[in-house]
Amino acid sequence: VDITAEHLRHEALVFVYRLLFCFYAEARGGELDILPITDDIYRLGYSLESLRDLELVPLTAETESGRYFHEHLRQLFKIIHLGFNPRPEPERQMELFDFKEDPDEKIFTIRPLTATLFDPQSTPLLNQADLSNLCLQQVIRLLSLSADEKKKSVGRVNYAELGINQL
Repeated sequence: VDITAEHLRHEALVFVYRLLFCFYAEARGGELDILPITDDIYRLGYSLESLRDLELVPLTAETESGRYFHEHLRQLFKIIHLGFNPRPEPERQMELFDFKEDPDEKIFTIRPLTATLFDPQSTPLLNQADLSNLCLQQVIRLLSLSADEKKKSVGRVNYAELGINQL
């Protein structure tokens, strides 16, 4: 298969749209009920917001070439596409004799989002790539922070307040 600039451009746009979707869905939290950003396990372990917290953390020469950001995003995109529900199906609960459901235990779930945006087949080239921490930290920083020329300051973009045209 010939790799063309058009293929790469398309996949890069899909990747950026995935990030924008996650920023927006997490910022809107419970209102959209797509991503469980209020759940500590999701927020601290899986969310794009947890990577956003690392946008300004200085990387060492060793961590610049690491793949933490990319693996984190791969996992996030996978659970968005496939969904996530750790509870067994009711008919399988009987088979799992040692499974005792605690009604007070909170386990986050994500309904599958099977739109083409998160379908791995939408990004076959990027699926084979290993993007470095340095690269993805820069992407997340550029999508997360906005410079105010008048005040000479930098602030976080509030995706909850952005409209479709701004996105």
